[in-house]
Amino acid sequence: MIGKRLYNLLQELNASQSKRLLHLCSVMSDKRYGVLKKLINGKGKSQEVLNSIIRKEALLLWGNSKEIDLKERRLVNFFSGEIENTVIESFLEKKSGFRNLLLSQAFQKSGNPELLDYYHEKVYKIGNDENEWMFRLLSLKGKLRLKYASVSEKRHSEALLLNEELYEVITKTYEEKTIEYYNNLSNLYIENSGILGSRKNKLIIEIEKKMAITPSETEKLSMLVSLIRLIDDSNKAAKLIEEGKQIIIKHPSKDKGQFIIEKRKFLFMQLITGFYNGKNWDELVEICDEVLTINNIYNFVDNSTMFYKMLLLVISGNEEKVLNEIKKEKFYFKGEGLVFKNFIFAVIAEKEKNFTKALKLLQPLLYLENYYLALWSRILEIRIHSFKGNEILCESLIVSTRKLILKNKNKLFGKEGANYLLNFYQHKINNRSFVSKKDNLSTFYLFLTRD
Repeated sequence: MIGKRLYNLLQELNASQSKRLLHLCSVMSDKRYGVLKKLINGKGKSQEVLNSIIRKEALLLWGNSKEIDLKERRLVNFFSGEIENTVIESFLEKKSGFRNLLLSQAFQKSGNPELLDYYHEKVYKIGNDENEWMFRLLSLKGKLRLKYASVSEKRHSEALLLNEELYEVITKTYEEKTIEYYNNLSNLYIENSGILGSRKNKLIIEIEKKMAITPSETEKLSMLVSLIRLIDDSNKAAKLIEEGKQIIIKHPSKDKGQFIIEKRKFLFMQLITGFYNGKNWDELVEICDEVLTINNIYNFVDNSTMFYKMLLLVISGNEEKVLNEIKKEKFYFKGEGLVFKNFIFAVIAEKEKNFTKALKLLQPLLYLENYYLALWSRILEIRIHSFKGNEILCESLIVSTRKLILKNKNKLFGKEGANYLLNFYQHKINNRSFVSKKDNLSTFYLFLTRD
């Protein structure tokens, strides 16, 4: 049976990699390559169809032997290995730093000082040019080993200088990894606000102190993102967002390398906080477009940002544009990301009062592991049944949705707004006026209160 690994590897093959593999299949006499050719040509088909191809070809090659399952597993491993080799080859052709790094490691035990020196120097230069700490660290360690092996005093003096540089790289690496540590902790806090416990306030103070003394705008922007995630005070978070905007405005020339990656994280946090605090949809779409532009540069497939953009466009009445963009989109909302597209279609169907279609699309989304999508799906379902006059069902759905919110009490965003909406619909189905008004209601939640 074809495993998930092989299936996903086939889906990830680009045109150039597929062409390279197909050429390999055409020149190799091994019959297994004929099977691989069929899999590559049929990679857009379902996993079940590809399974049937492998089973059929395995039976042709070996007959209905007792070991047919073992033969199939070996075929799958062989095909996976061939695809991985091709992906690595194409990657190394574009990434000379990794190519030279691997060569320097490959010749490490050969004892050929000329080759080692050549490749260490290549890696060292690329590390300096691209400010890539891993290349610099490994190349310096390799160059130092060569200097130690020499009996020349001049070489020993050079080794001393290299060792000082190595210390600088290690120190810088430590700083970068500490900031990465903050980023990871704050990301966890976003998913589960109870996970840090009493450590949170100490962490905030630590980040603020380090941010105050760092001269690097890249590091400062990264730590700002961590603080925005950790700080509960919306006014303070808004000030941090303004500070981040100023860093980006003052340093447009640094829109490359690590700075642009940190800028992407900052923009996404700006999007999320703006979305949950009722910022205008057009302002949020602009932020989405900035993030998606960066995604295109770095080949990131970021379903979340594309989802927010599509949802905001639906809210603003641009359903036709959304449908056209989703239709021509080749990279987003594939595999597990399909749930985002189905939710968008459900919102469009609800907006068009096609309740039957909307409910059908929502049904598989109600129990997703993605808490926010499951919550929004349930609230949209409640809205639909309130319009249909199904008061008893609405009562039951409101109760179960409150339980879902309570079960996920450590989720950071939208809790108050969700409870507000449930109260809103509770009053609606009981034909009572709802005078309470929620300030800064989420852009999407505000959309769900429309008549």
